[in-house]
Amino acid sequence: MPASTYVVLAIFISFGLLELARSSLFSKKEQTRDDGIVEIISTVMLLVFTQPTIVVFVDYALSATRPEWRGMLSDLNIFAAIGLFLILDDMMQYWQHRASHSFAWLYNMHRAHHNARYMSVRLVYRNNIFYYALMPSIWFSAMLVYMGLGWVYAGYVVVKQLVIIGAHSDVAWDKPLLKIKWLSVDCR
Repeated sequence: MPASTYVVLAIFISFGLLELARSSLFSKKEQTRDDGIVEIISTVMLLVFTQPTIVVFVDYALSATRPEWRGMLSDLNIFAAIGLFLILDDMMQYWQHRASHSFAWLYNMHRAHHNARYMSVRLVYRNNIFYYALMPSIWFSAMLVYMGLGWVYAGYVVVKQLVIIGAHSDVAWDKPLLKIKWLSVDCR
């Protein structure tokens, strides 16, 4: 496993331990028995099956159809490389999430993520098992890695997962930041 995977795992475990110590990670007040089952299945499917399958498929398909693309961006300036990930990964994920709240058929795959009546790191990957297979950001990131930007993705994914995991945790780690006037804009 790449070092970035261990760092993301450490981030996930750290937030999980904070929740365990402060708010009961495994027995949230409003959780049902089915919540845990959905979270385990969706997380395992994404991390063990869907994401690796997409990465292997993209590598195989591009090797067969576009072998000249392998590594072609490896000398790209780091800021341009980060920009590509921000557009093709982060922005694509944002637009898919927006679409998931606009189209009923997509929302049906995304609903599990919002059905929980609690916040927790356990919700980070809680979606229908087919939701991630349709996520363009995973496919584009796999392409960028094939094209030689794996060295940037390793750092990018750590920062991205830190933000995502932190945003779903019920630990109010950002409360001190909200006391800073310019960081706590009133959106009413």
